[in-house]
Amino acid sequence: MRRNRLKLCGAWLPVALLSVGLVRADIWDIDPKRKNEIRLHKIQRWLVPALRESEIDLWLVFLRDADDEEVNVVWKDKRDIRLDAVSELIGAEQVYVPAALLFTADGKRVAICSEGDAEYIRQTGIYQQVIPYSYSKRYGFEKMEPLLRAEVTRLNPRKIGINYSELEPAADGLSVGMLRVLERWLGPEYSKRFVSAEDVAVSLWGRNAPEEIELLQQSAEISDRLNREALAIIRPGETTEKDIFQYYRFRMKQLGVEPGWSEYRVPIVNAGDPRSGRLPSDVVVQRGRVVKINGAVRVGGYCVDLNKTAYVLREGEPKPPAAVQQMFDVVLRSLRAAVAAMKPGVHCSDPDAVARQVVREAGFEEWGYETAHSVGVWIHGLGPTIAPAWSHFGRKPSMKIAVGDVYAVEPTIRRFVPELGVEVSIHLQEMVVIREDGAHYMVPPQTEFILIK
Repeated sequence: MRRNRLKLCGAWLPVALLSVGLVRADIWDIDPKRKNEIRLHKIQRWLVPALRESEIDLWLVFLRDADDEEVNVVWKDKRDIRLDAVSELIGAEQVYVPAALLFTADGKRVAICSEGDAEYIRQTGIYQQVIPYSYSKRYGFEKMEPLLRAEVTRLNPRKIGINYSELEPAADGLSVGMLRVLERWLGPEYSKRFVSAEDVAVSLWGRNAPEEIELLQQSAEISDRLNREALAIIRPGETTEKDIFQYYRFRMKQLGVEPGWSEYRVPIVNAGDPRSGRLPSDVVVQRGRVVKINGAVRVGGYCVDLNKTAYVLREGEPKPPAAVQQMFDVVLRSLRAAVAAMKPGVHCSDPDAVARQVVREAGFEEWGYETAHSVGVWIHGLGPTIAPAWSHFGRKPSMKIAVGDVYAVEPTIRRFVPELGVEVSIHLQEMVVIREDGAHYMVPPQTEFILIK
């Protein structure tokens, strides 16, 4: 019985660790001083334009921790429950009792928070005014009501952006209970002015300060190097996916860097075998297969998303089969078309449409996900998305590309190749940063098959 229990625990452990990797308690895991500088830069530079573009006069973030018992908060190593994804973006990650954070279209930034949270809020440097109220177990947060109502009355905004969204979880942090409190406190005169602040939250996450771009650049350079190195160790008929994974992790340890996402999925190795999965396996790399490595490392709390694709030559074969080469060429043209169309002011859906047209015209079925996603402190960022106007993406495809955006561009096509007897998947993924004149590659892009002899 003991042996069976241990066996079950062993089978469960990787799944548990994977879950821990996927749910990061400290999403923005960087030095606090640097974090304050970066997010103040983002707020000072991009928040007012985002509010004005959305025609929102006041962004009102009304939040609380899922557990308002301060002892639980102070003594927890990780704050593993956040109700509003923007809390960390606006310096409210240490708020545990209700607070109202107000941002106006003319640049005012006011925090109404408990006396216990006030000093931390001040230290972020984000708010020009911090208005404390007395929170107690007898009265709860009732004493905030007149302060918030007075501030909103003084500002008298025509539109009040609050954090609700039907399709974007990162902009849907306002709970039903807190919404009802707001409606009761502010009354119908102001609650009828509530609108979704979805575009504001998404836009602010997507923009990157120069220091963020520099950290992403470092991540891109190290990740690109490791991806190419990992492909170079392959010996057809001998090397397994797990061998590649372990080598990659060994090199990460040597370089002193951490995996960009969950522990057991960096890198994702696919040897072109139907048994290949996202977790490292014992599948052996065989000749006549397309091998892909999707891996990246975290630098200073930031991470890119890169993929490299190789073909394992068969005996006496100087180059890939024509059908496989055609697939690579089509994906490369699609990626280049998307990058060329990614310019400031362009709607995100436009480069996506261009990339898909290349694939359709070549007679291939298009991929079922976005053409490019933003990156940053989240590996699949919360910013604008280069994608079709599909339900899953909400309003992100209708938003505009802006200077400072960083995207992972990744078109894919699949087709069964009779000559090889398997379905072949070609996936290229490159990192670009948006500047005034368009998209620039962060590392030299892959322009041809990496051939493994």
